[in-house]
Amino acid sequence: MMELNVRDYGSIRVAEIDCSDCSEMQTLNSPDCRQCILESLGGEDVVDWVILKRAYRHVYTSPNLSKLAKALAILDPMIHDEAHYSPKEEKKKCEKCVKSRMKKLTSIWPEIIRNPHDLSALDELAEKEAERGGEACSECSEKNFLSLLERIKSSLNSVPSYQDLDDSNYDEVFEARVMPFFVEGVWSPPKHETSLLDSYSLPDDRGKVNVYEQKGRPLPFYELELPELNLSSEKVRLLYEAYNLEYTAAPGHARFARPSRLLSFSEDWYNTLLHMVREREDVRVSAGELRKLATWMANWLTYRALEPLSRDENITDIYITAPPEKKPITITHEKWGTCETGINLTTPTLIGLGEILSSRQ
Repeated sequence: MMELNVRDYGSIRVAEIDCSDCSEMQTLNSPDCRQCILESLGGEDVVDWVILKRAYRHVYTSPNLSKLAKALAILDPMIHDEAHYSPKEEKKKCEKCVKSRMKKLTSIWPEIIRNPHDLSALDELAEKEAERGGEACSECSEKNFLSLLERIKSSLNSVPSYQDLDDSNYDEVFEARVMPFFVEGVWSPPKHETSLLDSYSLPDDRGKVNVYEQKGRPLPFYELELPELNLSSEKVRLLYEAYNLEYTAAPGHARFARPSRLLSFSEDWYNTLLHMVREREDVRVSAGELRKLATWMANWLTYRALEPLSRDENITDIYITAPPEKKPITITHEKWGTCETGINLTTPTLIGLGEILSSRQ
């Protein structure tokens, strides 16, 4: 069962949803996941981001997802209220009709929550019910039940981005960013049309840098292609299992840390944990690959997003402007000057990074 927590990240509100115990696909492109997330969010005030947490973090950076959930939640009590199906003075006379219509509408409501982009079931129901009864019944239907169906449609259509939805693009419309669980911040591609200005590799196979010219923007866009952002799902799951491994004593081969060697201790620790998980899960990953995974994990836990940026000797300055959730990191490049990135940190991450750096002074 998933767990939802709403937190303030500086200037924005974020719903964090722990999907660790869920067996469904962790994406809003899945109808089952959609229903679970929309029903859970409906009871909360509108949030700016929604984060689904498991081996991967799915960060939905559009507030329109929360607005859609809220619209559905507001409609839910209406369709379960007989007052919206007939005039109050005709309640007794129309009781059988009201109950029949309520049963039909409430029976299709869960499917609408699973697939809110598809309201064809409402259209079919409206067509069938419009043909019922005589003139008096037809007039009542028009003013009440058919009006209720139209209210449902207009309410959903008023949600920004709703009309762009189809059965396979929820992640795209609600601006999902998908990263392994240990990667801090939100990493986004350029939002504008680009052309490549420069490209080069970082030392020690740490990744690749692309610098783009942005159409209509004065600053170039600096992009990091990191190997850990393209790990196989098997390796990400292995890291996730190691991160969550329950143990009663320190792994035997992990040497205890002193402040001067915190990074190397973390590497030893996760390397040992990864070997333990590999043996337990019977996963075919070489010892060399495990050491590389442990190194990436330790780097992220120690220096967060600053670690990969620090590998580029062409960067002379890194700027993090408040609020970090809304203003991506900018850098100064020796060749290309000030560049935008698509990296947004969060206030909790920034505070944690400050604590780590201050502890090493």
